[in-house]
Amino acid sequence: MKLHKLLLVGLLVMLVLPIVGCQGDNANIAIPIYVHNPGAQDPAAVLDSIYITPGWITVAIGDAQIYRAIAIYSDGHEAEVTNQVIWVIDGLDWTSNRGYFPTYGRLITTGPGTLTVNVRFGGEIYGQATIGVFDPQIDIPPQSPMDMDYSVLTNGDIYLTWSMDPPLPSDLLGYNIYRSRKSTSGYEQLNFEPILGMFYRDEEVAGGIYYYTVTAIDLAANESDYAFELLVDNR
Repeated sequence: MKLHKLLLVGLLVMLVLPIVGCQGDNANIAIPIYVHNPGAQDPAAVLDSIYITPGWITVAIGDAQIYRAIAIYSDGHEAEVTNQVIWVIDGLDWTSNRGYFPTYGRLITTGPGTLTVNVRFGGEIYGQATIGVFDPQIDIPPQSPMDMDYSVLTNGDIYLTWSMDPPLPSDLLGYNIYRSRKSTSGYEQLNFEPILGMFYRDEEVAGGIYYYTVTAIDLAANESDYAFELLVDNR
């Protein structure tokens, strides 16, 4: 009889302990979970798609960019196929005058613009990435104008001049002129279209002190830093 009681008590303790272990300090309890190994391809799996990474990137001419081609199969597993695909640029299989992919998706750009990158695998086109290529010698902002000066005309208009350190950028479009009543802040752009010469006549002034500065802009709408501020005393 005592043996039966001892066995019964032992059984109850074994049932209660797991419940108690799940309560109290909210500590995580490690539970083994067995999942499908994504590296083990199902022999019956077929290719669903291929994606290219990175999908969008901007680089300078001559910079190398590494691309990867990742295949996704019907059983959910992925595999890198970078060295098994034919790389396609702007709809054409790779040619040497458009950059190159020797191994591991390494593209070296040769000119500015936007390129669409795909891959060909088993005769089909997959994936899409876009690479924007800029020329750092053209797309950087112009230098700031210098040597601002002024004269007050007899009717009270202010005639402003400035200069640029030669040689002038080949893509220089013009200039923007700014005016404020406060030094180094509160500037208002006075021109609606780029100023083509290195001078400006401000006809919208009354007596007082004004602060002027000017910037250079290029064909890509890049704008330089402000020129050194010019104080104009029109009292």
